[in-house]
Amino acid sequence: MRNYYLTNSRAVSKLYSFKTHGEIFNWRFFSIDKIDKENLKELAPRCIEVEKDVAIFGIKSWGETRDEISVYNKECEVDNEFEEFDVVAENPEDTQGKIKIPMSDKRKNIVKKAMKLVAKFVIEDEYDTKYRGYLAKTSALERDTWNYQVEDSDFRDSLADIKGQEREEFGSIVFSSGNSHEDYVKTLYIECQSLKQKFYDAKTIEDLSVLYEDHFNLPMQSHLAIKLGREIVNVDKPNERQNVGVGLNF
Repeated sequence: MRNYYLTNSRAVSKLYSFKTHGEIFNWRFFSIDKIDKENLKELAPRCIEVEKDVAIFGIKSWGETRDEISVYNKECEVDNEFEEFDVVAENPEDTQGKIKIPMSDKRKNIVKKAMKLVAKFVIEDEYDTKYRGYLAKTSALERDTWNYQVEDSDFRDSLADIKGQEREEFGSIVFSSGNSHEDYVKTLYIECQSLKQKFYDAKTIEDLSVLYEDHFNLPMQSHLAIKLGREIVNVDKPNERQNVGVGLNF
């Protein structure tokens, strides 16, 4: 009995029964046997258990918006189990070891789950990084005294005296800084939640592919880019593709 997970830890590959099913943005879908579950928490603090189908087929058909997809003949056993019919018997035409099968609604729903799940973790991880970078500008002890500086006038006055500043002037600086801190944290959290909600509200793989290109700079499939006017087809010269940047775009 295997269990399936998503993590951004590289250390999980040390597990004896580890098997990867694919990764994107350094987030890896993988599975392990029950014997390795005890060691998982130590190796992967940021880890979530997922459905088997999400781990395997969510990444296998990631971003796929065509009505037909190609799968390898040698992998058809897992596709048979997933689709609940013999995909080779139903679609016998073989092209270089591949066959074409319909992109079923079942597979589409699994892909949407995988794309939304990865987006959630990538976004949260990036905003956590932004927040840690902001906190790193001050010491832990200084941060822990913020409430005291704002609420305790004796403590605040003592600090003003130590710094050789007028008490009233120092108090104004403290209150202003406290408001700036609160505003920044609130703004950061609202931005994070707003972006996650966009992915959560997406109805189709096409919608998600647009969000991934716009916010993660992950290019959508060429046929979809053409459909949406992001790639111009030329007869006598290479196609013109709307520029896609590098790295996260938020």
